[in-house]
Amino acid sequence: MKTTVSVKLCGALCLGLATALLAPVAASADGGSRPNTRDLPLTFGRPIPLTYAEQRQLMFLVPGLDPAMIPAGQSARLRDVIYSDRTDSEKRRRIKWLIDR
Repeated sequence: MKTTVSVKLCGALCLGLATALLAPVAASADGGSRPNTRDLPLTFGRPIPLTYAEQRQLMFLVPGLDPAMIPAGQSARLRDVIYSDRTDSEKRRRIKWLIDR
């Protein structure tokens, strides 16, 4: 008796198997260190300005910071720091480092 397997199911199984087999290899290749993404572009084209809530979050993390003085090109990088899962002190350090560049 023949059984038929849909092409979508077969593709999903192959992708899942390949992911399960290659994920440990990729994780061990970098030695657990985080890649340096500082110089990678985060947006293309015109930068999207920070929202009011994002500006308030920056002012909370770095008291005395004037959001009007932040270059438009830094908005994507600052947004990345704001929404990261780092501690507030680490976010504060990264924000100051980005602004002082």
